[in-house]
Amino acid sequence: MIEVKTMGAEVLKTYGFSVVIELDVAIEDIQGGRIYYCRIPKVVDIRDELKLRYPELFGVRGSPELTKKWEG
Repeated sequence: MIEVKTMGAEVLKTYGFSVVIELDVAIEDIQGGRIYYCRIPKVVDIRDELKLRYPELFGVRGSPELTKKWEG
């Protein structure tokens, strides 16, 4: 059995709506009794999340429900 734990996360850079994060994870192999540590870089696009939370940033006024109707 393997268990994965997130030890931490850090924002490295931002490029417009893309954010580069680095996850520090520990992977524990319970049967083998070993623990592996690694850092995993990941690029996350936050545009969709921002559209739902702050539609006015994209020229749409009103609630997220209205934004969904406008986007189709």
